[in-house]
Amino acid sequence: MTSERSQAVIFQEDALPSVFHQTPEEFIYYLERDGNKFLTFYWDQIGKKYPEEERADSYGLHYIIRKPQKKVTIVLVLMPAPQKEGEAYFEAFVYRPSRVTPILRINDMTSVFSLVMITPINDSPKTFIMERTRKGVSLEHGAGPQPVVEDFFQAVLELIRDSRGNL
Repeated sequence: MTSERSQAVIFQEDALPSVFHQTPEEFIYYLERDGNKFLTFYWDQIGKKYPEEERADSYGLHYIIRKPQKKVTIVLVLMPAPQKEGEAYFEAFVYRPSRVTPILRINDMTSVFSLVMITPINDSPKTFIMERTRKGVSLEHGAGPQPVVEDFFQAVLELIRDSRGNL
């Protein structure tokens, strides 16, 4: 069975965003408690659906937790090196629990962004930023930075910053 979508793509587009959007506090709790074991568990579960020769190694899978502002947590997941177009270098899981407006029924407490590899030109990595919404919709945010974690983090901050400069 050869799948059109790689193990990495299913991990970055379906598995982690789904868990995060449904239970962001638990996602962060288990990540802080179990670290890479938490991420590797999901990676391996997806891998079981592939024949042995198609399974990808989780080497390089890691995370960083940052709190750039009060009541804002951003988990940066460093992915295994992308092998195919559409696979991510990094993902950012943004949790802002105060971003609920009950009257307007707006809820953007959680956001998931990916820095995705596209076909390189002239040996220069080319990237774009994708967002995976709570409803599983993919939104393109245009060209991304070079695959440097700090540059991606700054790009995510710009995407979530409002007109007054708040996250």
